[in-house]
Amino acid sequence: MRSKVLFASARRLVIVALVTASGIVAGQDSDVRQIWKPILSDAELNTMVAADVKIIADTVAKGAPDKKAIAKIRAAALMIATYAQGAGDTQAGLRDLALKIGKAATDGKVDEIKALVGELKPGASSAGAKTGVVALQEQFELAELMQQFKPERGGGIDLEKNLQTFINKRAAFTPTEYKAMVPLLLRTAVIAQPCEAFAPAKDEGAKTKVQWTKWSQEMAELASEGAKLAKTPKPDDKAVKNILKKLEANCTNCHKVFRDAN
Repeated sequence: MRSKVLFASARRLVIVALVTASGIVAGQDSDVRQIWKPILSDAELNTMVAADVKIIADTVAKGAPDKKAIAKIRAAALMIATYAQGAGDTQAGLRDLALKIGKAATDGKVDEIKALVGELKPGASSAGAKTGVVALQEQFELAELMQQFKPERGGGIDLEKNLQTFINKRAAFTPTEYKAMVPLLLRTAVIAQPCEAFAPAKDEGAKTKVQWTKWSQEMAELASEGAKLAKTPKPDDKAVKNILKKLEANCTNCHKVFRDAN
């Protein structure tokens, strides 16, 4: 009888341990998955992927890339990987192809990039593509992600300048300007996802993981809301400008604390 009791107790301990361990893993996986969300419609996914494919193709067409060009290619690859991961397992092939291009850029393999870039499109297949979430932040640098905000001459794509033009405009936006604004805001909303994943591993004074996460998520929410408003048949100019001002304040507040981190 005593041996049966001991066996039952041991069995319960093993079950509790397994359930606890599973809960921890599941919790961690859930936390990671929550970062990568679907933001783009199918049509927007096609458009945004095509824009970054063009960035990569145009950059490698100029010859052997220098340091800035490599970062530009890697930033575009990260964006495509993020679009794909947010869309779920159906775009795992696209994500993994983008990751291969990111690595090829680091290794200076221009011919490999040229061979792969033509395959970058939604629904693409990639040998050995894995379903599930990939920790994209472990394969890229925060500086590469943020380089997109820099001017073209600095290896960026003028994202900050173009957004600032809309933020500073006092007159009403035209339909053409609203159309141009949408992809800028969608890109900003997507950037916020890997940005959140780059949260500091430990707190240093005011630089806390909680604050980093808060500002990253707020950035995604504001940019997504701005894009949504700008896409309506008759956008509310005042509401859109209010969102843009809040987005600017979000960036300013974050930079005041974390600027030297990127």
